[in-house]
Amino acid sequence: AKINLALCKGCGACIGYCPRDALDLKLFSNAEIMAEIEAALAGKKPGERRVLVFADDMCTYTLADGVGTSKLPYPTNTYIIRVPSSSRITFGMLVRAFALGADAVFLGECEEAVSPFPGSLEAIKDNVERARQALGAVGIEPDRIQYSAFVTVMFKKFTDIIRSLTDKVKQYEEIPEKKRKKLEGVVEVAR
Repeated sequence: AKINLALCKGCGACIGYCPRDALDLKLFSNAEIMAEIEAALAGKKPGERRVLVFADDMCTYTLADGVGTSKLPYPTNTYIIRVPSSSRITFGMLVRAFALGADAVFLGECEEAVSPFPGSLEAIKDNVERARQALGAVGIEPDRIQYSAFVTVMFKKFTDIIRSLTDKVKQYEEIPEKKRKKLEGVVEVAR
């Protein structure tokens, strides 16, 4: 694959579509993002629920920072990972997050009208749908993966969505290790 760096906007959406896993970003590389996922899930105790939030740098991360600065309450079992665009998060990363112990994953992105990355929401939708199918195939509730678009002033929408997702996860049974291990095979097949 050859990338024209003058035209590349650095969203990372193309990475998830490369069948040979030949593409990566210099910043926010696959290895860096996976290290953040692993760190967010490290030391998880039995019965504990963890929700990963992938926050695009332009809108959702700024929004989450504003929520914190404003001291608005939202669940403490959420772990925010900043990415240039949530379209950077591949199908394999989503599935691997569950294999490593995530109980839910949320992807936030700029609304299309303000996004510097045209088509990012479509790429996110595609990756989420594929990951939901993979979860469902091993008996894990597909709606544990959600996504939404934001602008930086949507504090209430952000906190409501995160609270709703964490409440939903509490109602579900804990994901058995046997099902998580099955996801490892899905990730290998996807490579």
